[in-house]
Order: sequence, then structure tokens, then C-alpha cells
Amino acid sequence: MTSLYPIMLNLADQAVGVIGGGQVAARKIKTLNLLGIIPVVVSPQLNPQINRSQIKWIADTYHYHYVQDLRLLLACTDNRRVNHQIRLDASSKQIVNNVSDQQDSDFFNMATIVQSDLVVTVSTRGHSPARAKHVKQVLERLLQQQKL
Repeated sequence: MTSLYPIMLNLADQAVGVIGGGQVAARKIKTLNLLGIIPVVVSPQLNPQINRSQIKWIADTYHYHYVQDLRLLLACTDNRRVNHQIRLDASSKQIVNNVSDQQDSDFFNMATIVQSDLVVTVSTRGHSPARAKHVKQVLERLLQQQKL
């Protein structure tokens, strides 16, 4: 990904799908829920951290017909081939994030801090999530000290 353009997506009234029900999916779902989004989740099982009342659960393995009408797809399975298949199946009107391969994605997530109307994001262009997390933590402490 060499032509990265940082944006914030307006997901109001957009159908969002999370394929997978593990720990990574739980983190993505938590963020979506904080934004008021109730995603469609396709997975035979769910991580205990996932609140079933905050999702529309399809208790099955991935099949494109479950997600064909969704705008944003987060491929979060622990199977790289399934994640890649989700990307291959997606229409040109769908935006896909393959969490197992940023090169096979339309976008990737950034470390994000939200304080009221202030949003700060940190990115290493996918090269070092640990570094982005560290910088996020430093910025969070700084913002708390400054009470911005």
C-alpha cells in the first residue's frame, strides 16, 4: 500500500460485517459498538467478550451471500485463505479490511484516541502496530495532563 490517504468513514446507515468471532473480531466489534453500529457477525462461534445483544449473529462459516449487501467488511478469521476469499468475493462497492494481510485490504485501522470532539490517529503505515500503540499511549498521557 503505497498510496495511502487518511480518512474517517461516515458509517451512519451503512451495513457493516465482521467475519470471524475471535479475539480480533471482539476488538473490532467493540469499536463499532462504541460508534453505535450493530454489525452483522458471521462465525460459527463467538469469543466470550462479544456482547450478543450488540450484534446480528449468523452462526455459520463464511459464505458470500451473508455479506453481499454489506458496505464494509472486516475479515477477522484465523484462516488466511478465508480472509483472502472474502476480499476476492467483494464487489467494487464494498470496502474490505483483511486483518491478516494489509496488502490484501482497501484500508487498515489506525491507533485512535477520542476525547470529546478531538480525534487523534497514529499510523506507521502498517509497519509497526506495536510502535503505533506506544505512541498512542504517550499521546493519551500527554492529552490527559494538558486536559485538552
